[in-house]
Amino acid sequence: MLHVRTKDYIVNNPNGKISGVADIIAPIRNAQKFPEVERTNEKSTFNHNLAIVVGSQMAAGSTQQDRVKRRLTNVWIRRKQGGNWLPDNQQIQWLR
Repeated sequence: MLHVRTKDYIVNNPNGKISGVADIIAPIRNAQKFPEVERTNEKSTFNHNLAIVVGSQMAAGSTQQDRVKRRLTNVWIRRKQGGNWLPDNQQIQWLR
């Protein structure tokens, strides 16, 4: 997980909590189950070593009625060495 994110990666999650890499890795290491998510990238813009992707995602619930639609914005940075694109930060918000 660390090698596929920048060291400064942050998420503004739907609960309003800002999380860093350690906050994201801890539940994965503890084998926490996450809901299935269907993601749709709707628009991407590129400027030198920065890319911004906006879209939506549908998080699975226990029933069809429990499914939650969210909007998202992802910021990606291209590394100087190797030219790989890595996510740098993400914002997700609930749609009601």
